[in-house]
Amino acid sequence: MFPSRLRPIPAFFSFGLLFASTFSARAQNTPKDVPPVLDVHVHAMDESFPGGGPMCPNEAQFLASDPATKEAPFGWSQEECTPKLYPSAKGEYIKDVVAEMNRLNITAVVFGDPASVKKWQDAAPGRVIPGTSFNEGMQPGARVPLDELRKDFTTGGFKVMGEIGLQYEGLSPSDPSVDQCGSQIYVIPIPRIT
Repeated sequence: MFPSRLRPIPAFFSFGLLFASTFSARAQNTPKDVPPVLDVHVHAMDESFPGGGPMCPNEAQFLASDPATKEAPFGWSQEECTPKLYPSAKGEYIKDVVAEMNRLNITAVVFGDPASVKKWQDAAPGRVIPGTSFNEGMQPGARVPLDELRKDFTTGGFKVMGEIGLQYEGLSPSDPSVDQCGSQIYVIPIPRIT
């Protein structure tokens, strides 16, 4: 068993996986009967987060983000720890994350465009629940056309709508600029929890 200070906490596991690293010593100590984990927030990226450096798993706090102020491009507190997690080597990110998903019995909701999510499904059969967003890329205000979202959910196999990201644009979900998109999304056959 892992000492409790080294054991990943599922709520923070997505960000830890962002800097996935294979620890052979830890892998040797992983029990065979690991209970299932559902990670609800994984980005369908090909590489580690650009500019990412070493980080601590399970940092004590995630700081609030305010787009109106100059701040670091991440919300994690800066702490010292051992062992630190390091970004994956170029071209190894998906392989490293999938290895950890298998080792820790994780099924992940992976968000992204259809082609990127398909890469993850191919790399981790049976461990990926496909998800997307109505934001198109990183351009503020750019939205995926509703006919594409409808296709993604009716014939493309997508199961989850999330990663709305309005807070990164400084917008509230009640902002009138997103009313039309928000109301039209309700006509797309996406399973909802009420």
